[in-house]
Amino acid sequence: MLIVHLQRIVFNFDTFQNDKLNQHFEFPPLLDLKPYSYQEVMKKENRGKDRQKTADEIEEEQKAEIVDNETAKQKASEADELIEPDADDCYEYKLVGVNVHSGTANAGHYWSYINTVRGMEEKHENDPSWQETENDEWMEYNDSTVKDYKYSELKGECYGDKGGNSNSGMGGFGGFGGWGGKYGKSGYMLFYERKVKKPVKIVVPKEEVEKHEDLVFDKETEEHIKYIPYRDGVDKVKPN
Repeated sequence: MLIVHLQRIVFNFDTFQNDKLNQHFEFPPLLDLKPYSYQEVMKKENRGKDRQKTADEIEEEQKAEIVDNETAKQKASEADELIEPDADDCYEYKLVGVNVHSGTANAGHYWSYINTVRGMEEKHENDPSWQETENDEWMEYNDSTVKDYKYSELKGECYGDKGGNSNSGMGGFGGFGGWGGKYGKSGYMLFYERKVKKPVKIVVPKEEVEKHEDLVFDKETEEHIKYIPYRDGVDKVKPN
């Protein structure tokens, strides 16, 4: 899950009060985060290979030199910092939920719009229609009220006001489209779900280790872990 927190509530240093920003802001149904990944950024800056080479050189120095413990620890730390993270196998996400805020910075109400085609009901990652979140079944969850919701209404409910300062006491101050206790309705938190799901991680208690096969022992946490396919996990086994 990728959770995006929109900064709709800010502190106004002129009034020393919190203000609600309700200007128009559009967010996409699909996100491709690959351009912002470590590998892509380093590739654009031509730094990836040099960075890895430096890490290898430090490792060779550690093996060749006879150093005291403190120097060895320092060099090991430097080498760890220079190791490139593994590339991910998926950077695609789709919008599956929006938390909405209505009111001012100091008082208001929250509710959510959620794509309910999830878990075992979710379309397979190779299905072209997976990305069509607008064609899935959405519902509105508002306190004790749960009802069907049309995705086509999301723009009017969650993007904020195009005008931005119709009810603002200070107009378009600072280019923010309205300060001064603005009352409005807009998306507050966005929930995106990964296209290719990672395996579900199950921590197996020590007393049950002998009952399971294909366990992985995590030396850092000293835990026995079992990884199972995502769809099996959401259908049969509850992650702990």
